[in-house]
Amino acid sequence: LPLAADYLVAMHVEFFEFLNEVGVWKYWKHERKLNKERVLDELADIMAFFLSVAEQTKDLNNVMDDMIELAEEEMREHSTVALIRSISLGIQIGEENLTDVILMGLAIEIARRTVDATWEEIKEAYLKKSAENIRRQKEGY
Repeated sequence: LPLAADYLVAMHVEFFEFLNEVGVWKYWKHERKLNKERVLDELADIMAFFLSVAEQTKDLNNVMDDMIELAEEEMREHSTVALIRSISLGIQIGEENLTDVILMGLAIEIARRTVDATWEEIKEAYLKKSAENIRRQKEGY
């Protein structure tokens, strides 16, 4: 079984793939066409690794409540682009408060804000990705 730290690395990589797909930080692009299915697919990847970390290190019930509360608070106070800048800067300077819980919550809120993702769509995307990942593992991916 991989270590929690291995899952965190994977989660961070997936988080930036998600941000790339959302693309709101690309100030040089004047026209953005978001693909909701791809955004949700990237979000599902983050969730898979987040839940793997949480399973090893946290009480999952409390984590989910904390995650949503923190993310909603941050999203009320800042624009999506401002949050992405803060995340990038936080990673650059090694911000200790930039936890997996906050990143997961922010990813969900960014998806809700940019592609109007509902909780049902997020759950569906995660379950679809989970089934795909199980299939891949069985095939030796």
